Amino acid sequence: MIEQNHLDMAVDRGIIDANQRAQLLAMVEEPAAAKMNEAQLVANDEDLRLVGGGNDLFVTVGILLLFAGTLFGLGAFFDDATNTIVIITAVLIWLVAEFITRQHRMKLSSTVLGVGFIICVATLLGSYVGEQIDFDAIEQNPAMALALRPVIGSYGSLIFGGTAAVAVIYFWRFRVPIMAAAIALSLTGLAFLWTFLYFYDGVTEGRVALPTVDLIPLVLERALYVPLICGFIVFAI
Repeated sequence: MIEQNHLDMAVDRGIIDANQRAQLLAMVEEPAAAKMNEAQLVANDEDLRLVGGGNDLFVTVGILLLFAGTLFGLGAFFDDATNTIVIITAVLIWLVAEFITRQHRMKLSSTVLGVGFIICVATLLGSYVGEQIDFDAIEQNPAMALALRPVIGSYGSLIFGGTAAVAVIYFWRFRVPIMAAAIALSLTGLAFLWTFLYFYDGVTEGRVALPTVDLIPLVLERALYVPLICGFIVFAI
């Protein structure tokens, strides 16, 4: 291979002149510069493909079949112990994610596992709140729902805030991007809940006039400002 010192020797011996030497060097450096730029673009570009390949797809199908069979078996063994079934399923999902996500970084499989784990957490939190509130009595007497105001903020915060907190922990452990959506949706729900409670308290305390039927569309329109603002915040983040 001809190197730069060879070109220098050729110029000294009069085989080529200095201008020809510069042109030859420029011709050699062009492909190298192009390859370097291409490598930098690849390094800076995020690979956001949902499916990591055929192996990832088959593993995802295997995960779905595994947990479908697990839920069926646990349901037959524990009968109506829903919380126990959900807890065992969540633990199994975490253990599988330690292998699938932490070690092999399979994209689609990791996403399915992450969504399944968040569903388990939300189910547990919702089940706990359901045990604290007698929904059957409220269904028979809707006026009883007014008595829930002192606790509805705490229970709502537990569901939305707890889901967001668990999603943060899961993301910290496994770095699954779908957790960002779970966090954003949970915090948006939390913001919407407390905005609703703020206006509800305003009506009950007389600070805000109760809207008439004609003003209900305007109230709903303004209520949608909350998810809109949250959307801008999420987009900015």
